[in-house]
Amino acid sequence: DPQQPPVQLPDGGKETFERSMDKVMLMEAIGKLKDEDQRFAILKRLEGYKSKEIAEMLKIKWKKLGIVKYNNDNEVVIPDEGYINVHVQRAKKELKIIMSN
Repeated sequence: DPQQPPVQLPDGGKETFERSMDKVMLMEAIGKLKDEDQRFAILKRLEGYKSKEIAEMLKIKWKKLGIVKYNNDNEVVIPDEGYINVHVQRAKKELKIIMSN
């Protein structure tokens, strides 16, 4: 479209552009995570939420969507700080693998 200005690098030059590209790559990698709870937890962590807050949001999400999960002992899983921390750590490991490929 001739009405739109040409694409320009952001102020700050190459470093800012590279940092922006890293963020884009990270978001694409997060989108490739197979576990929806991992995606949710890592995105909320990036937004600055603490594990306890993320657990509360996940409880609300599960309730709204009618999601019930069970552990290996066939007990109902209720998201708590530990659940979120485990999922964030697993997500980080998977993101390293995804981004290294």
